[in-house]
Amino acid sequence: SFHRAADWTAKRARASRELGRSPGSEGSIGKLALSEAARRSNSVHSMISGANGMLTETGDPTDAVVAEVLVSTPAQSIAGGTDEIQHNILGETVLGLPREPAPDRGLHSARSTVDTTPTESETGEQHMEIEGLKAILIGGASGFARATAERIAAGGGKVAILDREQSAGAEVAAELSGSWHPTDVLDFDGIELVINEAVDALGGLDVAVNTAGGGKAGRTLGRNGPFNLDDFRAVIDLNLIGTFNTNRLCADHMADNDPNDDDERGILINTSSIAAFEGQVGQVAYTAAKAGIAGMTLTMARDLGTIGIRVNTIAPSLFATGLTAGVTEERAANLTKDAAFPRRLGRPDEYARLAIAMIENPMLNGDTIRLDAGTRFAPK
Repeated sequence: SFHRAADWTAKRARASRELGRSPGSEGSIGKLALSEAARRSNSVHSMISGANGMLTETGDPTDAVVAEVLVSTPAQSIAGGTDEIQHNILGETVLGLPREPAPDRGLHSARSTVDTTPTESETGEQHMEIEGLKAILIGGASGFARATAERIAAGGGKVAILDREQSAGAEVAAELSGSWHPTDVLDFDGIELVINEAVDALGGLDVAVNTAGGGKAGRTLGRNGPFNLDDFRAVIDLNLIGTFNTNRLCADHMADNDPNDDDERGILINTSSIAAFEGQVGQVAYTAAKAGIAGMTLTMARDLGTIGIRVNTIAPSLFATGLTAGVTEERAANLTKDAAFPRRLGRPDEYARLAIAMIENPMLNGDTIRLDAGTRFAPK
């Protein structure tokens, strides 16, 4: 049938030329002469013969897969197919490349016999679901963590709000049908008990989002002398030590989870800042602390990877949270004038949307992602 198709399309091409028309590209072998078709057919049979040897002689698993594809695919499908079809036969099966749809070439088109039905892993059914998710939000009474808690609760997840006693944590927890746990991240021993209580209230722990932090401005050497070392330590304790402490404690609880179909047990999401990369004058302590959070992300992900816990960090620019939430439009425009687009303060829900993406996408791990509208801080 292969040779009949070649002969038919060759005759069609000759007829088109006699009528003064372009032969066109119709027909999967439309431009092949019979001798060319035979040459390719012989070449493919040589490939298959070699592949039979690969199946028994090679020790490389990729070679074996390639060989298996060649042996199991009819010679006509390879020899008579277009370049696109050959790409799909090998690329899709061996390299996982997306299948490129071939145009309809008529009744005599050589068709790939590869099964293109999506597998379970390709349909995305193995990722962590928001519905039924159990999450701790540290700093959850406001800003980034509150917005993330709102999205998790709206998606059917359960939330535990951890924040300072004087915060609006109780109201937020009640609004989201969650639990409220007043705490202080600088109480390194006491927060362990609070996390234990939160996990008990949730009935387990899948996600921990940590947004607690702050800074103290001052130059390394200012008009009044060197930067106060106690102030420097306080900023490091609040941001870096506090983040690491809650991470290690939450990871201990996640390790008890049964893994999902992708062998995942949980995810930790931390908060850095673009000041970690472009700290401005007077931000030396804050930059050091936030750079530490970004710097430990990949290492912690590697530490916890063997038990299926992922670690990611979000590095925001200026957002409408905390002190910047109430600035005037004129002041906000001045603060964001160096952004590429959009030139405005970020919104807490935009942080939350990225956090949700991190939760749902298992391939996001060990990463610090800037959320900054293309902003690069100037020195001042």
